[in-house]
Amino acid sequence: MSKESALGQFWTPENIASEMVQRLVQLLPKDARVLDPASGPGTFQKQFRRRKSKILELNCFDVDYEQVKLTRKVLNEFDIQGKTTHGSFIFQSPTANYDGVIMNPPYIRHEWVSKDHKERAHSEIEKNFSTRISRRANMSNLFILHSIPFLREGGILCAIVYDVMDATEYGKQTRKILDTSGEFLWSEKKKVPFKGVLVNAEVFLWKKGAPRKPKKSSSVSYSNGTFVALEKLLEIKRGSGLPKRAIYVSDDSKDKRLTSPFLTKQPPYEGLLARPNTRAFLKRTSKDVNFKILETLTERVRRETVLVEVQLVSAKKAPILFNYFIRLEPRHLWNEARVPASDNFYCVTPLEEDYHAAYWLTLNSDQFNSELFRNARDQGSGLHKLQVSDYKKVQMPNLMNLKATQRRRIEKIALKLIDEGAEKEKVREVSSQLVKEYFDAD
Repeated sequence: MSKESALGQFWTPENIASEMVQRLVQLLPKDARVLDPASGPGTFQKQFRRRKSKILELNCFDVDYEQVKLTRKVLNEFDIQGKTTHGSFIFQSPTANYDGVIMNPPYIRHEWVSKDHKERAHSEIEKNFSTRISRRANMSNLFILHSIPFLREGGILCAIVYDVMDATEYGKQTRKILDTSGEFLWSEKKKVPFKGVLVNAEVFLWKKGAPRKPKKSSSVSYSNGTFVALEKLLEIKRGSGLPKRAIYVSDDSKDKRLTSPFLTKQPPYEGLLARPNTRAFLKRTSKDVNFKILETLTERVRRETVLVEVQLVSAKKAPILFNYFIRLEPRHLWNEARVPASDNFYCVTPLEEDYHAAYWLTLNSDQFNSELFRNARDQGSGLHKLQVSDYKKVQMPNLMNLKATQRRRIEKIALKLIDEGAEKEKVREVSSQLVKEYFDAD
């Protein structure tokens, strides 16, 4: 993993930085104190040079010392008063004396953050809110929440963040906290603004106010009998996460005895039947084999000179696999051989043991795929993503409401399609017709 990825560094384009600074400064009082919690190479600081007459002090933080030096150079070059601290903003004790905060917070997925670091960060933030912050929240959301107590009442937050606050449960929690701690003044979606990263972003202005009670939710119930949330009908878990794919994956014939068939991706043209595309070192039932796997992995780490904690990885498998990164159209794969899948997939097991194929067929209907897209997060350039918490909430036709004879009929049709090769267009056509027939859903 590159240093930029490890530190969540994705630089703000100059034109967006200029717009953000301009919008923020218009709302600040004279002699304002401004905070940048993740200054990077001084992108925002450069834009303040034309508007520094309104700024008394601009204080900055960054964990990357190279970026700290660049920010200090910019502040010195343009004679902007302020201090740049080398360290993590997330562990700083709040002082509510800033008029404005401007940020492009680091985007670091929660699973990339060590447990100790995560718990310390959450503990620091939860001191200021009467709620438990989701442990799935990524670092950008934590930065936003931690910045709130640094602002005086009436202070302004201007931020650019990945488009997550409406597309994930932890993002919605962040927005709810902002809604109850102040008000959004303006927001705008930006299409794929970060160089080399296919995700959209949101830029917003927010004003801190007195805490107030949240508005009552107007969301609909997840279950209405005919359609029900996936989590009511399916067991859903993420596939096997490999600490370092280059170490744990091997197609070398000499490793075949210690490796298992493994699925990391499946191109659209390969249809709806899961086909392993590689092999991986995964935990076995035999202690002797597991010992040899650990020995082999240790040697591969030594040979490649990489920092990886060698461990046995459990094989995650299920009759249905779903790649939660969606390009063009969603696909639920039938995994007849129960091939272990990587964490690019959700492993899906229907709770009704006798109708696995019926559920697979229904999950590939046009009606259900439309629901998936409505709940997916737009990553930009035609790519969508479904967090597992959002995937579980997507509504599907409730097969449990059908008569046993009807479910057996769908299961029989599904198995026939599988025997014929599960041609994608044919599966979609048949499944969509069945959903329309039994659930009156177009």
